[in-house]
Amino acid sequence: MILQRRLSISRFMDDVFAHGITHFMGVGGICNMLLSQPETPRDGAAPIRTIYAVPDPDGAHQELERRFRCHLTSVYGSTEIGLPIWRGIDDGYRPNATGKLSPYYELRIVDDLDNELPVGQIGEIVIRPKLPFFVGSGYIGMPERTIEAWRNLWLHSGDLGRIDEDGWFYFVDRKSDSMRRRGENISSFEVESLVGRHPMVSEAVAVPYPSEIGEDEVRIYVIPKGDAPGTAEELFLWCGKNMPYFMVPRYIDIVDSFPRTPTQKVEKYNLRARPIGDSTWDYQRNGWSLGRTGVTRTG
Repeated sequence: MILQRRLSISRFMDDVFAHGITHFMGVGGICNMLLSQPETPRDGAAPIRTIYAVPDPDGAHQELERRFRCHLTSVYGSTEIGLPIWRGIDDGYRPNATGKLSPYYELRIVDDLDNELPVGQIGEIVIRPKLPFFVGSGYIGMPERTIEAWRNLWLHSGDLGRIDEDGWFYFVDRKSDSMRRRGENISSFEVESLVGRHPMVSEAVAVPYPSEIGEDEVRIYVIPKGDAPGTAEELFLWCGKNMPYFMVPRYIDIVDSFPRTPTQKVEKYNLRARPIGDSTWDYQRNGWSLGRTGVTRTG
């Protein structure tokens, strides 16, 4: 195992060849960062066999496998619970699905009153182990938080998900990151996945921003691809044609980078706290309106 002090995308392939790397962890935005680099013939000659992608970006999954001639695996889990959901290289691929339930856990999708929801419906993911001492038993020095998380004999993840009729599991969003706009519940994860399909987008992060009329507005931060520059207005018009109208972002920030943890996960709390600035593109301020029929010019 090669453990680097920090991620360097520009040196990544050099390290892969120098050390004969066959597997790496694509946590956070690493997969998108790799695809933002110019493709070269050496990509397909790399010794990489598998990428542990969390998340496994639907828009990039096939491109990663083609470019590096490898397989992507994925999991769902956390520090408290381990990895109750996983997908191996022989389990096939279903767009946006993380995998199936491990035999060592029980998992349910529940409503706000902890009632189990039918197949296909979105709710909170709750988990418990089938073996003793298999998941965390509490939070040190936080008894109230422990009781809240472990209520009704299930560990409440704080995540939203669903399960299909074949037992495939789909992560939807963190409850704290989900948005509500004009009466519609919106997954930031889904907004990011859709926006990420635009050719100019290397990586996208969606967060709620308080609306003047209550609930939320959708705000998207975008890192553009170096070889595919574009404008916020172009991206907005594309979103208007390719996304449900209520998901189309009102605010667009084109940035060079995101604040990240040491494992390259985006610090969304940091982005949520940022005020709207002069560099933030706002479709209302730029003479556009948005409705069920799409986007139209207002001035």
